[in-house]
Amino acid sequence: MNTLNRLLDYLNEINASVVGLLQKGLTKDEIQIALAKEGIEPNEDIQQFYQTINGTLMNNEYLGLQYFFPGHIMLSLEKSIELYKEECFEYSSWEQGYLPIFWNGNRDYLLTDCLDRNKGIYFYSPDEFRFDGLAKKYDSLESLFTTVLRCFQVKAYQLGKTLKDIKYDGEKVIAISKEMNPDSEYWLFN
Repeated sequence: MNTLNRLLDYLNEINASVVGLLQKGLTKDEIQIALAKEGIEPNEDIQQFYQTINGTLMNNEYLGLQYFFPGHIMLSLEKSIELYKEECFEYSSWEQGYLPIFWNGNRDYLLTDCLDRNKGIYFYSPDEFRFDGLAKKYDSLESLFTTVLRCFQVKAYQLGKTLKDIKYDGEKVIAISKEMNPDSEYWLFN
C-alpha cells in the first residue's frame, strides 16, 4: 500500500477536505473478525487497505466533500459490510466475496474480490448497460491508487475545500486509466 500512502500525502498537500474525514485504520484482528462474520477471509490487499485507513466518515453535512477522488467515497469496513449484505444478499447484485470499497453514494461501486478468484478492482452499477454484471476497472488495488495519484498529478482529478473545487477531465482520466490498466475491460468501452 505504498501508493496509498503517497496518495494520502498528496491529498494532504492539496488540502483536500476528505483528509479531515478519513478514519483511523483498524487492527488486523478487527478486520478479520468483522469479515469472518460474513464468511469472508480477507486477502492481504484488503488487510493492508483497512489497516491504513478505515474509510471516510459518512455524514450528510459533508456530501460531496467525502470524495476520495471525484465520484468515489472510500467506505469504512462497517459501511462496506452493510452495503455488501444489502447488494449481495437482498438484491443479488453480484456474487459473494466481492466487497465494495468505494461507492458513489447511490448504487455504483468499486469492488475487490476477497476470495482471490480474480485479481483486480471491479465496477458495478445497476444502470450500466455496457456490461453484464461486473467489469474489471483497475488491474489491482495498487493499480487503482497509482492511477488515481497520476490523475491528480496531471490535474485530471482535482479536489479542494468546496464542491466547486471538484474537477474531472474525462479525456485525461480515460487515457491514463487505459494505459495503467491494460487488463481492464471497463476502459475499452470508453
